[in-house]
Amino acid sequence: MAVWSPLWGILAVLGVLVAAQLALGAWLRPSPMAMGIAVGIGLSSVVNVVLQRWEMTRFGITEPELVGPTAGLFAVLIGPA
Repeated sequence: MAVWSPLWGILAVLGVLVAAQLALGAWLRPSPMAMGIAVGIGLSSVVNVVLQRWEMTRFGITEPELVGPTAGLFAVLIGPA
């Protein structure tokens, strides 16, 4: 389960680069802002992994009802990216 967050972040970045290559006919050179967004995706993945590990340690299962609104923190962090 903890692998999904970084995997989706990497796939999102690669998807944007491939879509830009198909639409523009050239590979994009990432700007500093794009690198910042990639770091943000990485950090949101780390937050999600830490939250899932804490859930498993505390409750023994991963259920959004047990952690409340923090279950959506990953989506909130990756959404603006």
